[in-house]
Amino acid sequence: MRRNDNAWRSLSDAEKNLVLKNNARHNQERPDYADPTLYQAGKSYDAVSPDPLDTKTKSFKEFLEENHPESVLEIGPGSGYLTKYIVEIESVKDYTAVDINKAFLDYLEPRLAKVKSKKHGFTYALLPGDINDLDLAGKTYDAIVFLSAVHHIPDRIKFFTVLGSLLNPGGKIYTQEPAHYIPRKLYLLRKFQHTYRRKEYWSNPDNYSTHHFCTLEEFEQIVAKLKDLQISNYYFYRINFPFPRLFKKLITKGLAISGKHPEPDGTFSTRSRKSIMRFFADNLNVQFKRIT
Repeated sequence: MRRNDNAWRSLSDAEKNLVLKNNARHNQERPDYADPTLYQAGKSYDAVSPDPLDTKTKSFKEFLEENHPESVLEIGPGSGYLTKYIVEIESVKDYTAVDINKAFLDYLEPRLAKVKSKKHGFTYALLPGDINDLDLAGKTYDAIVFLSAVHHIPDRIKFFTVLGSLLNPGGKIYTQEPAHYIPRKLYLLRKFQHTYRRKEYWSNPDNYSTHHFCTLEEFEQIVAKLKDLQISNYYFYRINFPFPRLFKKLITKGLAISGKHPEPDGTFSTRSRKSIMRFFADNLNVQFKRIT
């Protein structure tokens, strides 16, 4: 229920090491991690949806087109659903992917080789491992992207310190993450009631790992502690209301009357930090810029 940075700070060194060990195991042993064709119900490099794009994908494509990076580092590409948008942008000549799960990189390799054979001057590198531990031989990038990756990482100060060192001056970071607001907290309360409070669950150390969703407030605290990054943009999307159907219908109708039109999936989005709607967001997009 607590924000990730506050929860992580409260752990002992032994507890942190246990979490990190379990993270490495969980991120490779799940059936859909071992077989990329199963990941996200088959949503992969080979199954990119045609236009019209959903809010999430449209925002990502706009980021690439507006910033036209030449070099891009993608952390945790998974089965490459959004990787295809990166490598097909004309400006991108150098692409690097880092994933703790080698099965995903093996899946992407022949697809990127095909891009290289058709796109003049295009190069790529696929690096298995943890970005915190890899030596990238002094390379820096115009853009770093990671989509639904941060919520698997507990020590986010360390993570963003590394990312800042890998950005060119003026370079951008783009992230999309599940949000730790009201819908998530209600879900966790239900999980606590049915699962987490049971001794057979909490007494099993194998269950201690990171799947902690994100908030804008945590990202703001991170950049406040770093000198080279600032938040340049953000928005809240997949805003839904976990209320009884009639109450939810009235809210949705009232928002439509006030000019807040729903997305194709019936949810809303907002770029306003002052909007109460943001506390009902399932997802969060935050962009960062290197300022030194």
